[in-house]
Amino acid sequence: MTDDDGMEAEIRSMLAGRDPGPAPAGLHHALREIPLTVGRSSLPIGLVRRLSPVAAGFGALALLAVLVVTASLIGLGRTAPGPGGPGASPAGTWVPFDPAADGTGIAPAPNDVAAALVIVACGILAVVATLRTRSPRIRAAASVVLGLGLIVVFTLRSVPLVGWRDGAVAPGLGFLDSTGGVVEDAKIFAVGPNEVLTYGFDLTNTGPLPLDILGFAPDPDGGAWALGMGPSQTSVGAASIRVTAAGLLRDQNDLRLVPENTRPWERVRVAPGEHQFVVLAVRAGPCALGRDNRTDPTRSDDVLEKIGVVYDVVGFQEMAVVTLPSPIAIPHKTDCQLPA
Repeated sequence: MTDDDGMEAEIRSMLAGRDPGPAPAGLHHALREIPLTVGRSSLPIGLVRRLSPVAAGFGALALLAVLVVTASLIGLGRTAPGPGGPGASPAGTWVPFDPAADGTGIAPAPNDVAAALVIVACGILAVVATLRTRSPRIRAAASVVLGLGLIVVFTLRSVPLVGWRDGAVAPGLGFLDSTGGVVEDAKIFAVGPNEVLTYGFDLTNTGPLPLDILGFAPDPDGGAWALGMGPSQTSVGAASIRVTAAGLLRDQNDLRLVPENTRPWERVRVAPGEHQFVVLAVRAGPCALGRDNRTDPTRSDDVLEKIGVVYDVVGFQEMAVVTLPSPIAIPHKTDCQLPA
């Protein structure tokens, strides 16, 4: 026997002397119960833990909703008009819409306050979800909320919710005829240089949410939205045909665009799928002919086919470039140069 074998035998003898023997049956039972008792939480606490990601998601949505509501209260004219508007006031205080009063119903460019608030809130939520929590569920809930918030913002920013679908159209002051114009189907108005015509039609809320029409916007250079134009394209110029004011009807069933049936512009609420009849005051340029030119050997018409409509939906101000149901045409001098 080697020295190593002797040492191993001695160690085994010492360990055998200290062997306590088989474990008691009670200890076996206690060990089996450990996974069922340690770390077990009460039913209410477990339910809270399971619902915490859902609660975080709803909390973030509530925060975004508060920001949107706050933004919707920013600015002037936020109160929805009362029933009947100014047209419902007593006859002694009623004032008709004046087409020559430039600026009435002309809205400033839309602001980005609400969109900026939502994007900032999404950024803060992303930082908090990344740095302050290790829970995959909470991070997943935060990602869903971020995605929904950004989708809502970019959808409202990119999809026009106001336009012409169907409804009434009514020419007013200065109207001449609906046939024979240089542009097919245009309504022809014979007005002189810098004079005003009126034209009314139904705007439709084409979206799923109620919105407020705030007014109408000229293009960036103060002119008209010409055929095929967008907000970043070249203006036809402020010296050409353009919308200079807007008003409303006193009686939506009476489409006569006469002073006694109109009222000044105010912010107006439109439900999804509903129409709102609007009255545009369109001012001719300095080269307007002032008469019918359909029999002239050489003809030229100044034509308006699009307008900018500014609206507010859940606190987001946007503008839709709306094509008119029929173009507005004003006979134009063929030998006249518009000022630069």
